[in-house]
Order: sequence, then C-alpha cells, then structure tokens
Amino acid sequence: MVTIFEHEQPRKQRKQNFERMNLPMSTWGARLSRVDEETRVPIQRYLDRKTRMMTAGMGLKLVGPPGSGKTCLAAGVLKFLNAYGYSAYFTTAFALREGYKAKTQFTQDQSLLSRCLSVDVLAIDNITIDVAKDWMYGGAKVRQLIEMRRDRLQPTLVTTNVDLSAEVSKDLRNLIDIDNAFITIDVVGHYEDTSLEDEVLGEGL
Repeated sequence: MVTIFEHEQPRKQRKQNFERMNLPMSTWGARLSRVDEETRVPIQRYLDRKTRMMTAGMGLKLVGPPGSGKTCLAAGVLKFLNAYGYSAYFTTAFALREGYKAKTQFTQDQSLLSRCLSVDVLAIDNITIDVAKDWMYGGAKVRQLIEMRRDRLQPTLVTTNVDLSAEVSKDLRNLIDIDNAFITIDVVGHYEDTSLEDEVLGEGL
C-alpha cells in the first residue's frame, strides 16, 4: 500500500524532483491542458480521486498513437502525485528490459528492480511488441513487476502506442491485461507541445 502523506497544498517542484523521478527533460513542462478534452476529463477525474486511487493501488493504462501525449501524461501524473508527497519513478519498457539483462543497479545499494518496487507510483513508458515477445527479460519480467506492485497496492502507469485489438498485439495484451491493476484511457488527438514550463500538471485546475 502506498504511503498516505498528502499536503494541504502541493509542493512546488524543482529540477531535483524531476531528476529524482527520472523524468525525461522533454516532459518537465507537461500540462494536462495540452491534451484533447476527451482524454483530459478521465485523467482529471483520476487525479481528483488521488487518495482513493493510491489507496486501492489503481494505476493507468494509456493507449494511443504516437504524438498523442502518452509519455507527457504519464510524467505529468507522476509530477502531480509527487507534489502531494507520493514517491515516484519513471522508466521505459526498453530500459527495464535492458536493466533486467544487465542486472543494473539504481544506486550502489539498490537495484533497479528494488527501486521500481519501492516507490509509491511507477510509470513504465512505451511498452512495445518487441519487449512483450522477449518473454525472458521483457514480457514476463514486466508483467511480474506490475503484478507484484498490484498485490502490494502500489499503482503502476503504463503506456503503449500498439493497437491492442490487433491480432499481432496478442503478446502485449498478455503482458498488460492484468486484473485490478489499471484504468484504461484511450489517448486521442495530438499533444500540444509548447515551450518548457517549470510547472506541476494539474496545478490551478
């Protein structure tokens, strides 16, 4: 279960917060206002119910085409939750797979897997068919991580640009079709990428 540690007002976030969460610099200015309303409304509903979602260990599955803003949305949700005191970490499915192969350490005393299990909320970006088919280091390991976090009531966010209804995506569906782990949101439209802003997603909404 995640740590319930919420501030009355969100903390102002700085460069070191983003670096600690491993957020790509291109997402530091992520804003919910830059996505289409059809996507914005369910994301905002999730954020409005953050205490309930975090306590239940309920994450998000963001599905949509390239350029629709999935990565920025995942990073933005992490920023928002971190501002209210939840620990967070961002990684890609490829980095996770390579980390398993190389037994990568996050720090001298903590493995990458331990880091992914220790945070309140984790984002795994860009889960591809190639990662899903690599069952030894990709699909099975990623699914196991998500299931472990679900069982511990720790939310996980995942993103993919694969059409999950297509036959070729069967391996990927097997990876992320996990009961009681996600709310699925179809990310539609195109993300409006403007100049970098040092702001928290959702602040002032």
